[in-house]
Amino acid sequence: MYGIERNLHEMKQDVGNKARPEGSMAEGYQAKECVAFIARFLKRSSKATPEVNECGTSKSFFPKVGRPIKGKGRTSKKKNRGHIIDRITWAQAHRYVLFNCDCEEVEKYISTPENEDDASTSEYDGENEVSKQVNKSSLRPRTMADVVEVNSRKKHAVDEVQNIHSLKVARVQDQCIQKKEQVIS
Repeated sequence: MYGIERNLHEMKQDVGNKARPEGSMAEGYQAKECVAFIARFLKRSSKATPEVNECGTSKSFFPKVGRPIKGKGRTSKKKNRGHIIDRITWAQAHRYVLFNCDCEEVEKYISTPENEDDASTSEYDGENEVSKQVNKSSLRPRTMADVVEVNSRKKHAVDEVQNIHSLKVARVQDQCIQKKEQVIS
């Protein structure tokens, strides 16, 4: 997109009065100039106008952080239910956010082997019941039908598979965090 077309597109967005678009464009442009002028001197920044990135869109003063979850959005026109995700995906996302934020408030609740006593670190040695279950689950068949046959109760099997999957994910995430800490130090 050429520069003039980009500017015209931004000016067309400022149109408030459809009967007289040229006046609205001029008022909108003047308002943007005033805001840029004031922002330059209030923030003591070298450049108050937003830069243009390689995609052709301008960098905003208020950047949009994050991105929406892909999937089924609105299910009906009357109700906005948002995006529906399963429990495992939600737990993985929740755990990812907790372990990757740099908040002191969150870090004091995260227990790692370095923060624990010697008596409580025995559960991280690989000899506890959870690690045995994870190791056993890697030997089991991968399909849900086989797991249901092994456990003979469908609900119990589904819950066990979900728990084991979340434990495996937690272990991999913990290993990634430890590798990150080793690289940093």
